[in-house]
Amino acid sequence: MAANATQSMFNPLDRCTYLEIDSDHVGDRFAISISLPATYDLTDDPLPVLYVTDGNIAAPMTGGVAFSMFLPEAAIPCRPFIQVNIGYPEDGARRMLSTRNRDLVPPGERVAPEMIPYMRDHLGIDEGLAPETALDIFFDSYADGHGDRLLKFIEEELHPQVAARFRADAWDVGFFGYSFGGLLALYALSCGNRFFVKYGAGSPGIMVDDSVVFGLYETMLAAGAEAHPAHLHLSINIHEMEGPVRAYRKLAMGALRFLDQAMADPLPGLRISSEMIPGQDHEAGFIDAYRSFVRHTYRRG
Repeated sequence: MAANATQSMFNPLDRCTYLEIDSDHVGDRFAISISLPATYDLTDDPLPVLYVTDGNIAAPMTGGVAFSMFLPEAAIPCRPFIQVNIGYPEDGARRMLSTRNRDLVPPGERVAPEMIPYMRDHLGIDEGLAPETALDIFFDSYADGHGDRLLKFIEEELHPQVAARFRADAWDVGFFGYSFGGLLALYALSCGNRFFVKYGAGSPGIMVDDSVVFGLYETMLAAGAEAHPAHLHLSINIHEMEGPVRAYRKLAMGALRFLDQAMADPLPGLRISSEMIPGQDHEAGFIDAYRSFVRHTYRRG
């Protein structure tokens, strides 16, 4: 007989610690899962730390994949790291239409007109699958993003707790985000953030020609920023460029434009890599973008 349970399904491949943290910067509570590599207890060496957004989805998806990339027989063996997945408790997860935009969209980012018909169709408004107010919730939060507050939460509130509990390498901290999370990665880089040394931008949600990341990047260059050794890895799914959704074609064009800008005028100390991922669309492309980022930035040797 089936019974209700609050415990999540045990994953023997993922050594995970769960906690919830209230953030003064964001004004909300976050659910945090911290995954340790299987070799954590075999050494006293500090390990890199990787912060990943969309933790409610990222944690279960990556928990059974990351371990395989640390194995010596992996196609591309990678250095082990501590992964910190940033998500929401149940109530916050139910409000993800608004909380995700609030926390991942950079301040000042304009709403992409192409997203309006797409989200109407995506949510099934006309079919009655979601109320009209769902669109208002989504676009109100999209137009009022505060991704800068999430970055402050990570650096000033979350990371000190991670570093106090685990052997974290203070000089090797990374950030990976997908879609709007990828946009936030580019925002952090373009703002001159020096906390992260690895930036993963999977299908970054640049869907307007005047995205704030372009101006911020140009300002950083003009200011003569000091060298900061860092690695940016940007990926795009090929079906985003070739598929039927105009919003995602705009996203792909925006991401390629940023890549072109960064390649033509790299920030001092910045290493850049990229991958165009075949056979994937936006909705299903998270895990491939994550794998691409890890293989390019944590590769052994």
